[in-house]
Amino acid sequence: LKTCNHLEGHIHLSNKKALYYNMKAYYECMGENPFDFIPLTYHIQEGSGDSQFDVFSKKYNEFQEDKNVQNIWIVKPGENTNRG
Repeated sequence: LKTCNHLEGHIHLSNKKALYYNMKAYYECMGENPFDFIPLTYHIQEGSGDSQFDVFSKKYNEFQEDKNVQNIWIVKPGENTNRG
Protein backbone atom coordinates (compact mmCIF):
# COMPACT_ATOMS: atom_id res chain seq x y z
CA LEU A 1 0.00 0.00 0.00
CA LYS A 2 1.45 3.34 -1.05
CA THR A 3 0.13 6.68 0.11
CA CYS A 4 1.21 10.13 -0.92
CA ASN A 5 0.21 13.69 -0.13
CA HIS A 6 1.17 15.17 -3.50
CA LEU A 7 -0.60 14.83 -6.82
CA GLU A 8 1.92 15.73 -9.48
CA GLY A 9 0.60 18.16 -12.06
CA HIS A 10 -2.54 18.89 -10.03
CA ILE A 11 -1.55 21.99 -8.07
CA HIS A 12 -5.09 23.38 -8.40
CA LEU A 13 -6.37 20.48 -6.29
CA SER A 14 -3.49 19.83 -3.93
CA ASN A 15 -2.55 23.44 -3.08
CA LYS A 16 -5.02 24.90 -0.56
CA LYS A 17 -4.66 28.47 -1.81
CA ALA A 18 -5.09 27.46 -5.46
CA LEU A 19 -8.09 25.30 -4.55
CA TYR A 20 -9.66 28.25 -2.72
CA TYR A 21 -9.14 30.64 -5.64
CA ASN A 22 -10.57 28.11 -8.12
CA MET A 23 -13.60 27.30 -5.98
CA LYS A 24 -14.25 31.01 -5.40
CA ALA A 25 -14.04 31.74 -9.14
CA TYR A 26 -16.32 28.78 -9.94
CA TYR A 27 -19.10 29.77 -7.55
CA GLU A 28 -18.91 33.44 -8.60
CA CYS A 29 -19.16 32.34 -12.26
CA MET A 30 -22.26 30.32 -11.34
CA GLY A 31 -23.79 33.39 -9.68
CA GLU A 32 -23.49 31.86 -6.21
CA ASN A 33 -21.94 33.25 -3.05
CA PRO A 34 -18.78 31.12 -2.64
CA PHE A 35 -18.97 31.39 1.14
CA ASP A 36 -22.27 29.53 1.17
CA PHE A 37 -20.11 26.51 0.23
CA ILE A 38 -16.57 27.16 1.49
CA PRO A 39 -15.37 28.62 4.81
CA LEU A 40 -14.44 32.28 5.07
CA THR A 41 -10.87 32.53 3.85
CA TYR A 42 -8.39 35.39 3.95
CA HIS A 43 -5.00 35.44 2.24
CA ILE A 44 -2.95 37.87 4.32
CA GLN A 45 0.46 38.42 2.76
CA GLU A 46 1.75 41.59 4.44
CA GLY A 47 0.80 41.01 8.08
CA SER A 48 -1.26 43.61 9.90
CA GLY A 49 -0.58 46.15 7.13
CA ASP A 50 -2.40 44.03 4.53
CA SER A 51 -5.89 45.18 3.44
CA GLN A 52 -7.12 41.59 3.84
CA PHE A 53 -6.07 41.75 7.50
CA ASP A 54 -8.44 44.70 7.96
CA VAL A 55 -11.26 42.71 6.35
CA PHE A 56 -10.48 39.72 8.60
CA SER A 57 -10.32 41.93 11.72
CA LYS A 58 -13.70 43.45 10.94
CA LYS A 59 -15.29 39.99 10.51
CA TYR A 60 -13.53 38.68 13.64
CA ASN A 61 -14.90 41.57 15.73
CA GLU A 62 -18.36 41.10 14.21
CA PHE A 63 -18.35 37.42 15.23
CA GLN A 64 -16.90 38.30 18.65
CA GLU A 65 -19.99 40.42 19.40
CA ASP A 66 -22.42 37.68 18.31
CA LYS A 67 -22.87 35.35 21.29
CA ASN A 68 -24.52 32.72 19.02
CA VAL A 69 -21.32 32.24 17.00
CA GLN A 70 -18.17 30.42 18.11
CA ASN A 71 -15.36 32.71 17.03
CA ILE A 72 -12.81 30.04 16.10
CA TRP A 73 -10.34 30.50 13.23
CA ILE A 74 -7.64 28.38 11.61
CA VAL A 75 -4.46 30.41 11.10
CA LYS A 76 -1.70 28.96 8.93
CA PRO A 77 1.89 30.16 8.58
CA GLY A 78 3.16 32.18 5.63
CA GLU A 79 4.14 31.15 2.13
CA ASN A 80 7.71 29.98 2.69
CA THR A 81 7.39 28.03 5.92
CA ASN A 82 7.42 24.27 6.40
CA ARG A 83 9.30 23.71 3.17
CA GLY A 84 11.81 21.28 4.61
